[in-house]
Amino acid sequence: ARRSLEAGLDASKSFAFDIAADHFMAGRKELGPNGWSVDPKTMLDLTSEGANASYRAGDVNQMDELIEDVLGRELSIEEKFRAYETKMLAEQAAGNYRVSVSLGLDVRRKLGLSAPPNKPVSTISSLTMYLRTKRALGRRTSEEIASLPILADKRQIMGQRMMELIATGSYPSQPTLFPLCTFLMVNASLRYGINASSCEAFSNFGVILSAALGDPQRGREMGKAAELIVAKPGMSQKKCRTIFAVHGFIYHWTSSLQATLDPLLEGYRIGLDIGDNECAGWCLGLRLAHLFYSGRPLCDSAVADTIALHVDNQHRHWFTELFLQIYFIAIKKLRGLESEDGERGFDDIIEEANINFDAKLLNRAVFAIQLELQVLMGEWDQAEKLVSEDGDAKVAGPFAGVRCTFLKSLVCLKAAQSSSGITSWKWKRRALKSYKLIRGWEKAKSGNTTHALHLLNAELAVLEFNYNRAQNEYKSAIAVAARNGFLQDQALANELASSHFERRGLDCCRDRHLEAAIKCYSEWGAAAKVRLID
Repeated sequence: ARRSLEAGLDASKSFAFDIAADHFMAGRKELGPNGWSVDPKTMLDLTSEGANASYRAGDVNQMDELIEDVLGRELSIEEKFRAYETKMLAEQAAGNYRVSVSLGLDVRRKLGLSAPPNKPVSTISSLTMYLRTKRALGRRTSEEIASLPILADKRQIMGQRMMELIATGSYPSQPTLFPLCTFLMVNASLRYGINASSCEAFSNFGVILSAALGDPQRGREMGKAAELIVAKPGMSQKKCRTIFAVHGFIYHWTSSLQATLDPLLEGYRIGLDIGDNECAGWCLGLRLAHLFYSGRPLCDSAVADTIALHVDNQHRHWFTELFLQIYFIAIKKLRGLESEDGERGFDDIIEEANINFDAKLLNRAVFAIQLELQVLMGEWDQAEKLVSEDGDAKVAGPFAGVRCTFLKSLVCLKAAQSSSGITSWKWKRRALKSYKLIRGWEKAKSGNTTHALHLLNAELAVLEFNYNRAQNEYKSAIAVAARNGFLQDQALANELASSHFERRGLDCCRDRHLEAAIKCYSEWGAAAKVRLID
């Protein structure tokens, strides 16, 4: 039985989880029905590691059986820890994020460690903990953070792992808990030392600094710290998740969106290799989103390859499946391709998500893509209605949140132009709220929002009858979008400029920009849009 245990552990280290699961089950069989009495330590290891290997290999039924075998016995919390960890991972993979959070908080308490209450966290509490964390961190660089002592206390290691899983589960289900968990993890790393969980602690902190606190440069430094920590011996199991957080949520604030594509593909492959199928899917999902938003042609080989990788992945998760489906629908609509029988629509995705797991993130993703399609297809009345019904002005870490903020501002400006009096003033005021966010983000000079700001400036100038400025801003938006590769926005800026010149009776300028818009939409692959213009 011990030889089977060693063989299973060796196979797990090589990420051959199906083989590992067979060895662990063989060891349990060798110990027989009285294994828990004959050799309880070996039986515990075989069962706990067998549950984890079964989960990684996709054998959920065997995993459930082994987890219940451990949790149903009179064992210490330390002995049950591995089974609890696997159970939390499985709940998250199934989309049961609230269940996972509750379980993790309970395990923290059983370990004798503090755990935040399982309820929404007030802004004051989060801000207080952030200031405490900022003071503890001081001016440490990424290199200094990665040089902290290695955490050796077993109970603290378990506690950090639980907090890491709680943070992952809280992001889609109870977002106000996410920053508090992150601050607690960072403080624990500074106090007790770094370990594998510190990769997620500092990458999450980087996300919060970049997206919520308006400090993308410091956020980038935290992302670098996470990358340096994951490069240390024994941390490789966190590489996929570190890539996902850093390149999916942090670096787009300060550098080109195009630069995230190859790392996210690497993260996908690493995730599959190490059995982290859930995060592998997340990396693939964000890669497709970034391909879409960065202006790569819709029929580009990179887009097709990403879709093919998802189809070929035998361990894809439901959340990733639905998330990717949102972009599949958008791409087909823009290309003018007919939907096949049985294919999901946006309403089907939301319905499935609401039935099977906490669907806040998917609802926001559907909203963002619907708004994108309405703007690109010139459906301004529908876009205005969608924006007016949306009361959530918060921005998440991924680039889709930035893009959505830009589009909402653009829609509000168009609504202000087409209305008058108090109604126009209200739309303009709402537009300026999002506009100020875009203007603030542009200070990071990522190149991802420069053209968007120019286009908003143009529409704002039109609203204020400053036509000379509008003409210059349209010109800048088109030039910058072209330089940075945002083909769809180069087309959109030309189209809006054409409409502006048509209203002013400047037919020559109108035609020139319309021809340029058609050319750009054609190169992007938006055949449906080209047919609509023609």
